[in-house]
Amino acid sequence: MYNLDPINLQARPNTVYAEGLTGAARITPEQGRLLGLRAGQVINGVIAQRPEGNVLLFDNKALPLPMSIGSAGERIGLQVLMLGGQMMVRRLTDLKAPIANPSLPSTQGSERLSRLTMDIGQLQLARFFSPASLQELAQHPQLKPVLQQLSPFLLSANALQGGDIKRLMEHSGLFSEAAVRFNQAAAAASIKSVLMDLRRILLSSGGDVTQLNGAIDELEGRQVETLGHQLQRHTQLSWLLPFHDQAPVFLQISRDDGATQAADREKIKSGWRVDLTVPWGEQEVAANIHYADGKTNVKFWAASAQLAEQVTAGEEHLRRLLRKAGVELQDLVVFPGQRPAVKNDDLPTARRLSVDV
Repeated sequence: MYNLDPINLQARPNTVYAEGLTGAARITPEQGRLLGLRAGQVINGVIAQRPEGNVLLFDNKALPLPMSIGSAGERIGLQVLMLGGQMMVRRLTDLKAPIANPSLPSTQGSERLSRLTMDIGQLQLARFFSPASLQELAQHPQLKPVLQQLSPFLLSANALQGGDIKRLMEHSGLFSEAAVRFNQAAAAASIKSVLMDLRRILLSSGGDVTQLNGAIDELEGRQVETLGHQLQRHTQLSWLLPFHDQAPVFLQISRDDGATQAADREKIKSGWRVDLTVPWGEQEVAANIHYADGKTNVKFWAASAQLAEQVTAGEEHLRRLLRKAGVELQDLVVFPGQRPAVKNDDLPTARRLSVDV
């Protein structure tokens, strides 16, 4: 009987060096499936000496390692990456611990790649798309032509329609950049392309582009997050909705397939989940929405007790608006204060993903 153990299975993975990464191990697809590896997974184990070389022991499994990664008896952590369709593992570096073996020298490219693969931020995007910041940029005559290109992507809080949100999602970000491959030049215009034009003009005039660089990195980090989930055949869009008269709204739209147990599928129906975050001064407000079969449940975290009272008082108005749209509000739960932060250790392994950018 034949199986995958002796067939097309490398005895030792190849050592490769990608831009911004230290020594990494390339894993064949067959070996990855045998070990149960998946993109975004973090492996913690101890290196053991074997006749064929060093291996990482984890969950009663052994992963062969190149000579450049660790030494026998050392406890290390590896993260699984998907780069250009290839599965790789790279060593995780604890920034708080002293580094015995220095890695490759830090470069501008490696620092940017590190930012893109970390947790998605929103600080610079929130600052850039604040009404005060946009008004300040409008005072510069050389920036007005580019800011006019940004106007179609800015929503109005007083006249917000579902069609406007759909248009913004379809004509910005990943969808627009993917259309460039098919020589659709008109589709190339997006929020990111406008930000890059602004950065080019500010650089030529000697202006400060620190905020723009951070905003572009945060925007691309959301694109990386969306692409990473697509590689795992998960539906999750991570984007922002900019407004010209209020702070931007950051959102994640994901498909909820319900329970994995066949017995539980009758109880938990599949649907959609939407997570919203809106900067609110020094704090933020957040909402979690679950929609399935024309019914929705909403959880809301208010930045203050006063705001929580206002949201609770507007529950009936929200029910009427949703009823007009054919949606029934089953439950609304309001929590005073900020949404509790989720620790990295509590995140699902599929939450943090890396792709070749």
